[in-house]
This record gives sequence, structure tokens and C-alpha cells, in this order.
Amino acid sequence: VRNAWGRSPLRVLLDSTLSVGPGAKILGPSCIVFSSESVSPERVAAVEASGASVVRVPRKEAGLSLETVLSELVRRGVCRLLVEGGPAVISSFLREGVADALSLFLAPRLMGQGKTFTGGLSFSCMGETLALRECGVKRAGDDFLLEGVLACSPDL
Repeated sequence: VRNAWGRSPLRVLLDSTLSVGPGAKILGPSCIVFSSESVSPERVAAVEASGASVVRVPRKEAGLSLETVLSELVRRGVCRLLVEGGPAVISSFLREGVADALSLFLAPRLMGQGKTFTGGLSFSCMGETLALRECGVKRAGDDFLLEGVLACSPDL
């Protein structure tokens, strides 16, 4: 976090193929890169030379094992996690039920067909969909910020 008081957050990168370049700005001593167990030792060494640590975790059908990633982060003392990502990452967290809130920026523009923010996540009926509770909408410049808590249980 730039120009802010307090501790800088730990940077965590999910990169199953370890495709991040060793010179990427995200890398450094306060960065952990989670990658699949199948990445080459040479790739690991190149990323670790930047000061980042690489943790190899098992793959799942749709990416890395989030259970293993989250367990490792808890082991390292992480108790809160802000996830920023594309459709694959967002879909994985939603599909595995490990997200408890969602903040989504929406631009007031119609593009027609294109990529969705949830990638391969789809439901066959309304009863299977993920519900947001305690929703709020705020203006953010020309865009809108939709925030809500994911209802992970009918009892909540």
C-alpha cells in the first residue's frame, strides 16, 4: 500500500505455472508466490532470486489447491486476505466457498459479449446461485462499487 500508515500487507501471488517474470514489481521480500508442484526448480530459483518465496502446492481441476494455500497463509500468521484477480481466481474462491465478502466495481458501459468476472462459474437454477446479503452500492467516480457478504449458509 502506497502512502499509507501502518504495516504494508503481505503480497501473495497465485501463479500455477510460475510465469511471473523475475523482474516483476510485485516480487520482493514481502511476497509469497504459490505455484504448482510441477514447476521447474530453475523457475523457482529465478523467482526466489528476487527475494520472494515460492511455495509449491498441489493442483486442482481449476487451478491451485486453495485449501493448501489458505492453510499455509494461516500458518504464517495471515488472518485476513484481500483477493484481487481475474475470472479464474475469483471463480476458484467462490466455487470453493472460501470467500466471505465481495467488492465489485461496475462501469456503466454495455459491451455485449465478452469475458465474465466469474469465468467458468455457472449455475443451472436460481436455487444454486450465490446470494449476497448486506449489500451496498457506492459511487466511485464514474463507476459503482457493489459490496456484499456472501451467504454461505441458509442459517446466516
